[in-house]
Amino acid sequence: MLFLPFQCLILANGTEIFYLNDPLQEVFKIDVVFEAGIYYQSQPLVASTTVNMLNEGTLHHSAEAIADQFDYYGAYVDFSCGLNKTEVSLLSLNKYATETLTMLAEIITESNIPDKELEIYLTNKRQEYLVNLEKTSYLAKQKFSGKIIPMPTGSRKVIINESPFPSSAIFITGIIKPDNSGFLFVVM
Repeated sequence: MLFLPFQCLILANGTEIFYLNDPLQEVFKIDVVFEAGIYYQSQPLVASTTVNMLNEGTLHHSAEAIADQFDYYGAYVDFSCGLNKTEVSLLSLNKYATETLTMLAEIITESNIPDKELEIYLTNKRQEYLVNLEKTSYLAKQKFSGKIIPMPTGSRKVIINESPFPSSAIFITGIIKPDNSGFLFVVM
């Protein structure tokens, strides 16, 4: 099996970029990986809510406009929050890289989450949590995970009747560490 060589670049702010180029591909994938996630959140739901709501609007585009632009260019964007990392991934055609990467950068750096959308999301998450509390598989997974990976105090506390967010303003700082360090994986 033949593996393509990759390049590693380090930006001035310490961000590592791993770049793999396959000239035979007409598509590219970029993963923006932040050292962030559930383990680092200051309150329950902050990390997952933050990343999952990044495409709800920016300072310049509504959620509908963002979705329309990605659809128009045949691109796919995905958001993922884990215990120790958060990822924003984009798959796009090479010929539309400028347009789709510009929108991806805007989503990450200029996200503006409407309070109404935030409340809807949190209401759904509360309901999902209450349903999960009735599932033995969910409870067993929580107990097992807690034994293997101890979480910081308060990170497993779940607020059912009140929002852990005073406003959507805390989101942008919710998943990104203060020094903005992260990793960028690019496959072209």
